[in-house]
Parts: sequence; C-alpha cells; structure tokens
Amino acid sequence: MYCLIVVAAFCNGTFFPSLHGEMSAIVGCFNRRAQKLLQKLFNMIKRKIVKGDDVAVVEEGKELVGYAMINAIAIRKILKQYEKLRAFYGLLAHKRRACMLRSFNLHGYVS
Repeated sequence: MYCLIVVAAFCNGTFFPSLHGEMSAIVGCFNRRAQKLLQKLFNMIKRKIVKGDDVAVVEEGKELVGYAMINAIAIRKILKQYEKLRAFYGLLAHKRRACMLRSFNLHGYVS
C-alpha cells in the first residue's frame, strides 16, 4: 500500500513537497523540545539546583537525540524506497520505448 502512495506521489509531483512538509513538522517538534530542554537546563543553572535533577534533564536530552536519529533513519529509508521506485519505473519506461522502436524497425517505419 505504501509503495502505491509513493508511486502516485512520484507521478503527480507531490512527493518532495509532501516530504518537505513532514520534515518541517519533525524539525519544528525537535526545536520546541530542544528549547524546553534548554530552558530547564538554564533554570537549573540559574537556581543552582542539586545534582539529582540533572539526571532527568540528561535522560530527556538522550530521548531527544533518539527522536532525531529515528526520524533521520526514516527519512533515509523513504528516500531510498523512492529512488528504487523511480529507477524501476524509469527502467520500465525505457523498456517500453525500446520495444516501440524495435517494433517500428521490424515493420519498416524507421529506416
């Protein structure tokens, strides 16, 4: 089902605008979470909070890095699948053109 969606998007030119929209949403979410994390860290430093709270901030930072990595891997996989489909459908189009030219040659349309 996913492949059909990618093929349809490939054919009508909406793939990259859609991907850009998704990536923008991911980056926006990352930026908001990073901003909150930095604000927490700033407040901890400002108030000189005891070291018990910094463990939670470090864990939240690790989760944020994991979020970024998972989304980067997902985007790479989507682009890889897109390239495979583009190559496959490009090959089909090439074969179709070659068959048409061959049939024209066999029937004497092209000298």
